[in-house]
Parts: sequence; structure tokens; C-alpha cells
Amino acid sequence: MTHVTELPPPAPAEPAPAESRATESRAQARYPAAIPIPMGGEEGQVLDLSAQGLLFESAARPAVGTQVFLAIHYQDGDTASRIACDGEVVRVECRESTCNIAVRLRRPLYR
Repeated sequence: MTHVTELPPPAPAEPAPAESRATESRAQARYPAAIPIPMGGEEGQVLDLSAQGLLFESAARPAVGTQVFLAIHYQDGDTASRIACDGEVVRVECRESTCNIAVRLRRPLYR
């Protein structure tokens, strides 16, 4: 079971210049995933993740800048495990009834 809770919004920050966003290269490898995740009362699914973030699909439509807490529950053999992390919604791309939601994590999932 995965749990996502929206946190109060942070103080406004200066956006990065468009040039740096357009030329940004990914420092971390992305891995495909298929992990169920709820968001804003809507069921979704993680599409991929990296040490610094994740991308998931959901019918929820959080605003860019929304702070989120993620608790990802999974089974590791006979042991129930959990990864807890928090981050910020950095991109929301919607098509019809679903959105792809990108979250930048405050601390890496792994090293």
C-alpha cells in the first residue's frame, strides 16, 4: 500500500531560468516501475523512479509546487518493507482523464 499526503505549500521560490531547464541533463538513472500509489483520493501508478525523483500517473491534478509525503509499502521476500520520502511536484502533464506527475525528492531514495 502506498500513501501520499499533501503538505502545506512552501514559501515561493524563484523559478529556474528557462535556458537551464531546457538544457538540464539527468544526473540519475531512471528505472521503470509499476507501483500502485494513491494521490488526492485517486488511485495512480508509479511509472519510473530515480534516486532523486519519481514519475507517476493519476487522475489527481496537484499544482506544481505542492509538497507531498510518499510512503511506499512493498514486500521484500517474507519481509514487509516501507520507504518514506517527501518531495515537491515539479511537473504535471494532463491528457484526457489522467496526468503524469513528476516529483523531485528532498532526499535521495538510494545512493
